[in-house]
Amino acid sequence: MTELNSFIYSNHILYQLIIRCLYGQHYQDRYRALSNLIPEHSSVVDLCCGDCYLYTRYLKPKQVNYLGLDLSPSFVSAAQKQGINARLFDVWVDPIPAADFIIMEGSLYQFIPHADQVIHRMLVSAHQKVLVAEPIINLSTSANPVLAAIRRLPLRTFSGAIPIAGPRFFQQSLLELFNSFESFSHYFLIPGGREMIGIFIPSQPQFSSCT
Repeated sequence: MTELNSFIYSNHILYQLIIRCLYGQHYQDRYRALSNLIPEHSSVVDLCCGDCYLYTRYLKPKQVNYLGLDLSPSFVSAAQKQGINARLFDVWVDPIPAADFIIMEGSLYQFIPHADQVIHRMLVSAHQKVLVAEPIINLSTSANPVLAAIRRLPLRTFSGAIPIAGPRFFQQSLLELFNSFESFSHYFLIPGGREMIGIFIPSQPQFSSCT
């Protein structure tokens, strides 16, 4: 497994700065919305966990059994140095560990045009719910000159090297994908409308713990 070929994904501080620029005053809302859906003491597997901010700021106080999975050695190493349960993971190769909640934040676009397969794999491993948070307003639509420059950089994704302004979801296309699953329950937008959160309920919810 090799490091992602994008400086954005090689530095967790820079990554967080860019996310803060994108979400502005609603930066905390995306994490708060997900946290509100996850009860205390639940088991959580966080696919493409990035800097694990959801866990450190919101889920850790809930004493959840957390596992962060990411393809970036830099992110995983930074998380492990903080004492976070995180490990290297390739969605296409490694089995997704079972947990009450399987979540993915802002990363589903990386699997276009096979995003449906990823959601299906998440559903197989989820004992209670699958939570997918995905932007529907993206860098490609930003008027911010800094973000406009960033979107011209190449990004290494799970589907190969693409421009940051490459394939993305918008509200209609993301909702069409969600609705293609019988297990899709409902969705809502975070304040500011930048991100949609889809909630899926497996056919036979049960309780378990991630390992």
